[in-house]
Amino acid sequence: MQLTRTRLVHAGESAQPTQVWTGQEISGILSTVGLGPEKVTRMEMAYRKLSAYTSDSTEWTDRNGRPEGTEQPKLASSSLHLFEALFVALRYMFSFDPRAECFYSECLTFHRDDSKHLADYRFVLMETINYERQATDSSAEKDNSLNSWLSKRSAKSRYVEARELSLNFWCLNPSVVFSDLASEVRCLILVSGTLSPLEALEAELGVAFPIRLEAAHVIPKDRLLTTDLLSQLRKVKHVMLEPRSSVGLDSWLAEFYAAVDQSVMSLSRSPRRPISTSSAASQYHSHSSQITGALVLAVCRGKVSEGLDFADAYGRLVIAVGIPYPAFNNPQVQQKREFNDRANKSAGTLPTSPKMGSPTNASSSTPPLSNPRITRVLTGSEWYDAQAYRALNQALGRCIRHLNDWGAILLVDARFVEQPSRYLAGISRWIRSRFPVLPLTYTLSAYFDSATLHTQWSTLASDLEQFVASHQAVMKVEAEANELHEIFD
Repeated sequence: MQLTRTRLVHAGESAQPTQVWTGQEISGILSTVGLGPEKVTRMEMAYRKLSAYTSDSTEWTDRNGRPEGTEQPKLASSSLHLFEALFVALRYMFSFDPRAECFYSECLTFHRDDSKHLADYRFVLMETINYERQATDSSAEKDNSLNSWLSKRSAKSRYVEARELSLNFWCLNPSVVFSDLASEVRCLILVSGTLSPLEALEAELGVAFPIRLEAAHVIPKDRLLTTDLLSQLRKVKHVMLEPRSSVGLDSWLAEFYAAVDQSVMSLSRSPRRPISTSSAASQYHSHSSQITGALVLAVCRGKVSEGLDFADAYGRLVIAVGIPYPAFNNPQVQQKREFNDRANKSAGTLPTSPKMGSPTNASSSTPPLSNPRITRVLTGSEWYDAQAYRALNQALGRCIRHLNDWGAILLVDARFVEQPSRYLAGISRWIRSRFPVLPLTYTLSAYFDSATLHTQWSTLASDLEQFVASHQAVMKVEAEANELHEIFD
């Protein structure tokens, strides 16, 4: 790895330096170190025997047969996880069939096709650059003892560049794993709130789903206000200066935080460390109930936008700025886009979906549904769009969490209005249904007349105020009714 480090290539201006090997290339390299397709099963059997031996809690003896007084040595959990993940990746890459009777035995005949999935894998050596805080006291660096004097100088610190190498096993074709599952079941049901866009999901998994349901939301339509903000932002020249780096973003957020009157509204930022997210969420919940409101600034694909629950008064408005496309220069994104483009052009290089398995004597009162093979492969751009919309759909649902909840969703991006047939198609149906369906030939003025959107801040603020006031009045009546019910019950 250190030798190859000098050959790492920058894929773009802001991309990490990488060295990429195809499945065929890495298969040859692995063969030279005893992990080729002809030896990997024996290596895995040896690993499992060693793992079982070291995990045995019975008393063990040394080589001379005498009881050993010290604790039996065991493999570290991190090592176990590393080997387990490595053998799982190699098993799929070399197309071994773990269901074969001789897979874990000493036989030499294996049910496999070495080259079936090699083209679906990339092995990437990547150099990651991190910045660690380090003391700048020169005397402390020279004298490592604890007898040195403390001073203001010793309290200062600086960021030092730290470079790390990582070897990544990337499977660029999800159907490699999913096809095994689909071929063994008679019926497969995928249930989730954010599977859309469904066409992209079906093409990626390589399995056709003839029955689909995009259900409407459980809340009534009057409990959700969905709108798009279009033209007023264009008239303001200096709304926000996009930072060029994370350091610039931090300084901009610090200035914005200082400008907000904390006695009126509390502002919280999503922490960088995952361990701090729970404490930040608790602080937000506390502030939202004590003063007029609280605001959270977060990014898509983070714990706040996908994992935290902002039910009821903890979340009444979601503002989505733009469409969260993945970083274009990310090495994994680049490899996936190139892989899908090549597979789409070759039309059939990827494994097609197997038909759902069914018992021979099965009977049904309804005619069986055909499950055609998926031969279409997403292009790199289509896959790129799907990743953006899944992250966006996850974030948009943060403020509507149960039947009696209510809230507003604000989409701050002109593309949803200027090209609705393209950009609204990836939005979840329960939000998309709030926008009008127009023919391919339409004018923006006609869309303005029929759509729920705003071109000025004043009208948006007025509609939001009316929306909130009406639901707060309903909540007050419901609370009084519940009190009377408890009194006379």
